[in-house]
Amino acid sequence: MLAKGPKEIEFALPLRGLHNGTAYHGIPKGFTQSVNNFLPCDSLNRFRIGKRPGLSKFWSYQFGGGAKFIQHMSVAVGQQASAGTSATYIIIVAGGRTYRQVASSGSVVRIDAVDDSQVFQAGRKVAGFTLYNRTYLTDGIVKFYINHTDATFTSWTATAGTFPISNSEFPRQIVAWRGRAVLTQLDKGLGSLIFFSAQADPPSDFLYGATATPIIAVATNSNFRAGQLGQGIITALIPVNEDRLVVSTDHGLYEFVGDPADGGSFLPIEESVGILSDTAWCSVGDALYFVGTGGFYRSRRGQPCVNLSREAWM
Repeated sequence: MLAKGPKEIEFALPLRGLHNGTAYHGIPKGFTQSVNNFLPCDSLNRFRIGKRPGLSKFWSYQFGGGAKFIQHMSVAVGQQASAGTSATYIIIVAGGRTYRQVASSGSVVRIDAVDDSQVFQAGRKVAGFTLYNRTYLTDGIVKFYINHTDATFTSWTATAGTFPISNSEFPRQIVAWRGRAVLTQLDKGLGSLIFFSAQADPPSDFLYGATATPIIAVATNSNFRAGQLGQGIITALIPVNEDRLVVSTDHGLYEFVGDPADGGSFLPIEESVGILSDTAWCSVGDALYFVGTGGFYRSRRGQPCVNLSREAWM
């Protein structure tokens, strides 16, 4: 007798909408007869699938008055000032200003300043990650971190070496992986470079010329190179877990194997498919789903990418 357990079932979303013009067995691919409140795409041709609005707001806070473009939103778990206690925070950047909400109480406060000045450039995307009880944020023009212990907002500077910079701009995409800050998208001319900070608290050591050790700061163009990706422009950094960092270029998908400063290297996953942007993906378990070159894909470690949308549009 076979043991019962979870079973994965694949099905194509009816992205072409409702079709009542034929018998059930004759419905063209991509359509369905059994659907309610369905909207395949909105007026800007973005996939929506459903159109029912939210029934209630999570909170009613207005970020600075008037409509504000949300430039960043993330969830952070940080240690509070009182010893032994932690809290979950929601970090929001809107209209160039930074706010922090305590999830348990629902209270939202502006954390970057008390005046009406903007810290980040309004309308410009802000990237961020949380590591060592701090949330690091940058829009490529300025960079700061929030210390969740004392709720301070401080400029993020290098503690050793030099913070990656080119033409007065900083990397626009940042993630945390294996206790390091990982930075890329410095500018169009250096779009294939990746910078790994040293494995240290805070992740602000960018001294590449020191003696090689397993925790040293490394980069793909430093004396201690963390592998090479060729000339492709990096579109996404995805820290799936502590053992797997997926890197996408505009035409390829790679996996970083090993530690950046201790023999790690890039292995190709798919050299003809790339992820469209750093927000065009999500991970579920060991699977990575993304919008890429030619469709919507699923990637699993050790397996080729599967185009899940191909049949839906044929």
